[in-house]
This record gives sequence, structure tokens and C-alpha cells, in this order.
Amino acid sequence: MTMKEERFDGAVAEFRGLALPEPATLAGYSALIARYELQIPLPRRLAAIGTRRNP
Repeated sequence: MTMKEERFDGAVAEFRGLALPEPATLAGYSALIARYELQIPLPRRLAAIGTRRNP
């Protein structure tokens, strides 16, 4: 059985009208919600991976 490879979009500046602190790639539930355009209540915490490194 072959699985179709799904690609997610790159960095975004906002998610569902909410501004992110910096451009970031969505991760976890936020990536799934965005990719499949799910109209569900958002979890309390969402994940995104930024490019800036903070010590």
C-alpha cells in the first residue's frame, strides 16, 4: 500500500485571523486544522515553529 505524501505550507504570519509573534511554520494540531480547513474549536494551545532563535 502506498501512502500519498502530503505537504504543508511554509511560514505564515497569522492563523485563523490571529497574528503570530513572528512568521512561523504551523505544527501539530494547528497544521492539521489549517491543511484540512477544519471548522472546529481551537485547542487552548497551538504550536508553530519560528525561524528566530531565542536563548
